[in-house]
Amino acid sequence: MHTRPGCLIAVVGPSGAGKDSLLNGAREQLPHVHFMRRIITRAHNAGGEDHIELTKDAFTAQISAGKMLFHWQAHDLDYGISIDAASLVRNGNSVVFNGSRAALRAQCAAWPDMKIIWVAANRETLAERLIARGREAPDIIQARLARSTVEAPENAVIVNNDCRIKDGIARMTEAIKSIMDAHERSANQ
Repeated sequence: MHTRPGCLIAVVGPSGAGKDSLLNGAREQLPHVHFMRRIITRAHNAGGEDHIELTKDAFTAQISAGKMLFHWQAHDLDYGISIDAASLVRNGNSVVFNGSRAALRAQCAAWPDMKIIWVAANRETLAERLIARGREAPDIIQARLARSTVEAPENAVIVNNDCRIKDGIARMTEAIKSIMDAHERSANQ
């Protein structure tokens, strides 16, 4: 029996929009969805998301071995998504990953059927969250805020996260479900 391909969903948005919190909450609500951990050249205990830590050399070796579906650089770090995501999608699974606005165009070119969820928050909320997480110096926060004005692609599902975490998680969960439902309907046509 051949399984219909699943759905690959990139979640993107500016730093401080709350992507990690929303994804963690949605993961609890959607146990049948695969949420990929990013591979990052950042210490695992440095704070932030639960990720797979690799050294720069190990990261480069993973790329050379063809073990990355996507990889990009941001904030002086290397980020990647395991090639396992492609196998999961080809076997009929829905796969969600925390992506990058800067790498999104190249990722969409490499995977044209990829769906996008854009997490948005106003500038004041972004600033408060970046300051509260305490990982960056004020000049780095200002640089991140300056990059926060990038517009969402036309085909993106927008999740506004200027709200309580519980409401943001509900919005993220609903966005993932709606993309999966639309994908299933189009596959059945």
